[in-house]
Amino acid sequence: MKPLSMHIMAGVMALAVQAADVAPARATSHTGDAKQGNGTAAPSASHTQATPAPALAAPPLTASALQQAAHTLPGLPAEIQSAYAARGWKPYWMTSQASQADRIADLTAALTQAEAHGLTLPALHGSQTESPATYELTLSWAAATMARALSYGALNSPASDAERVAPPSLASLLDQVASAASPGGNILHRVPQTPLYTTMMAALAKSREVAARESWPKVPTSGKLTPGDDAAEVPDFRRRLAASNAYHADDATMASTLYDETLAAAIKVFQDEHGLEPDGVIGKSTREALNMSPAMRVDQLKANLDRLRWLPDHLSDRYLLVNIAGFEAWLFNKGAVEMSTPVIVGKDQQQTPSFSNAIRSVEFNPSWEVPRSIAMKEILPKLAKDHGYLAKEDMEVYEGWENGGQVINPDSVDWASLARNDRLPYRFRQKPGPKNSLGRVKLLFPNSYDVYLHDTPSRGLFNRRVRAFSHGCMRVGKPLELASVVLGMPLDKVQEAVSSGKQIRHKVTDPLPIHITYLTSWADPGNGAIRYGSDVYGRDAALIAQFHPAGKSSDDDLDSGILKARAVLAHSGQPPVAETPVAEAAPAGLPAVPEASAQAPVTDTTAPPTNAVAPAPAQEAPAPALPAAGAPKADAQKASAPQAEAQKVDPPKAELPKATPAQAPAKVAMIPDVPPRKVNPPAAAAAPARPAHDTVPTAKKPPEQNKVEAEAVPSVTASTETVAASTSPETATAPTQATPESKEGFFSFIKPAEKNILSQ
Repeated sequence: MKPLSMHIMAGVMALAVQAADVAPARATSHTGDAKQGNGTAAPSASHTQATPAPALAAPPLTASALQQAAHTLPGLPAEIQSAYAARGWKPYWMTSQASQADRIADLTAALTQAEAHGLTLPALHGSQTESPATYELTLSWAAATMARALSYGALNSPASDAERVAPPSLASLLDQVASAASPGGNILHRVPQTPLYTTMMAALAKSREVAARESWPKVPTSGKLTPGDDAAEVPDFRRRLAASNAYHADDATMASTLYDETLAAAIKVFQDEHGLEPDGVIGKSTREALNMSPAMRVDQLKANLDRLRWLPDHLSDRYLLVNIAGFEAWLFNKGAVEMSTPVIVGKDQQQTPSFSNAIRSVEFNPSWEVPRSIAMKEILPKLAKDHGYLAKEDMEVYEGWENGGQVINPDSVDWASLARNDRLPYRFRQKPGPKNSLGRVKLLFPNSYDVYLHDTPSRGLFNRRVRAFSHGCMRVGKPLELASVVLGMPLDKVQEAVSSGKQIRHKVTDPLPIHITYLTSWADPGNGAIRYGSDVYGRDAALIAQFHPAGKSSDDDLDSGILKARAVLAHSGQPPVAETPVAEAAPAGLPAVPEASAQAPVTDTTAPPTNAVAPAPAQEAPAPALPAAGAPKADAQKASAPQAEAQKVDPPKAELPKATPAQAPAKVAMIPDVPPRKVNPPAAAAAPARPAHDTVPTAKKPPEQNKVEAEAVPSVTASTETVAASTSPETATAPTQATPESKEGFFSFIKPAEKNILSQ
């Protein structure tokens, strides 16, 4: 196949992606010229390169010519053929209309930008004068493929990586693009509306420049070095850092086998820049990061650009973006970072899921209703050994697992006997206060994963670079500041509410969208510098493997993790990685949608949305996780973190419900010029049921455990009133399934995060 660029008309120049302004100049021929919702200019087909010279119109293609070409064109998707069949095999592009040449030039100008987005498109065959039928079909193929890639992502993702919106067919996307006044503008306007995307495109361009001119030597893959050690492999690390201009020394020092302080200082800088604990210890994770070649860094950025394309469309002017792999959250306001905060995320065994929602309430001085699984597995064994455990942890015991049970004296219970018989007819609640695992504040966005943002009394863990210590919830480094900006409440008022010691919940008047993603490489939103996370969950390999089909891998660029990732994809039922363009691999289809999980609701005087009742989230529950194959682990994950801090916090998540069949997605309505990329989560819709994934088994609970394992936050008499005791829980209303066009139905059409982290 000839490369796409060889078929573009004369005068079309290669795209130059600039760090300061990646988005091309806006076109004037379509309605997508307006700025995006966050103030960032949307790309269009009319960019900085020269306008292609119009070609002479050719005679229209006949139906028989197109049909014959379709039958002989290798790899042409059946969806493209069906699109032509539905219109009687009439051409989209080779129509002999007066605008034909201009429309084709507009489209091909957009297709040349695929590489800048980290995409590879099907190659064009023929031309307008030679093999026009083949040229027509491959134009449509490439156009629909790029439209889907920019809107929904190009890579297949394991269920552990993120929720995904099921994309429409290539046929419907082709109809949208071809009916637009500017086909190229229609495609390019589909990019994610976040400044992170454009800065990451710039980072990709820079990384490609480095990969083109530099080659980094490998270092030994096993062993451990600490400053002061003397080892024959030390010069290997000097040469590796010197190759990337991160270390400089004379010949004698370069040959030295002593791991001295100067080399340790360079290693610490490298570790910090690559999401590792900057301790100077050269272990497995540091060695893996050092062995990442420039070409692999390019692949890593391409994979993370695709992750951004998985986000919902129209992220709004103001939203919170949590980067799990970067252990940080950014609050964006019209394209600028209003505030940022470090976060602590789930351990590898209890991974924080990636999904979108909206923060709807903030609670000060929260209590913690301990889930049954935690009570059985962790608290009961401790009580059997130490009857004073509950008093030390400021916990109360309640009769039965239904709300409204009486408080009982823990000394009246034979805890050792219950532990021996694996029975627990009591529930535990940790009272608000300095010992509470949720700290002073929690921010809720009701979701089927039962996770949320909250404070923590264990502040020392924020001093760690790799902060994967929780059971899945996200602990916030600046909880009071975040509560202040989310509520629009002065910080002194927030501090006053906390100091009162009263359990108070405030409704968020304008729910703040929150998007939890997993970026292992990104451009810093503040200064544009390329940053790397530690890939604590080992999710990159499965994506990067798709850039290198089996049999095409380079020993210099790929390690065993890529090969393991292929095995994981094959075992989980994902489509095999074939020798096809990356952008042709569509995200997996629509998952099943389960019934809504039972949760303990919260009553506020503020009326919920008219279309649903939003239940309050349950607490986290711990569960064993299946290890991800080929997962590079940070050195800190193997170090023994302070046990008192790592175990005291974050209640684990409750079990999820079983799945029920889901409807197939309806065809997305055609909008000629600027179609929506994806359906957005509503600002104040009910929490949806979580789809199940049939490739990861979920452990079953005994019948009595099917009852509510939710946070029993009592009802409040007003949105800013003190929380009072509740004895009669409300009934949560399950959300109604909707079609993809319905914004209210967004969360009914998403792929689940790792199921094994939520099972009991």
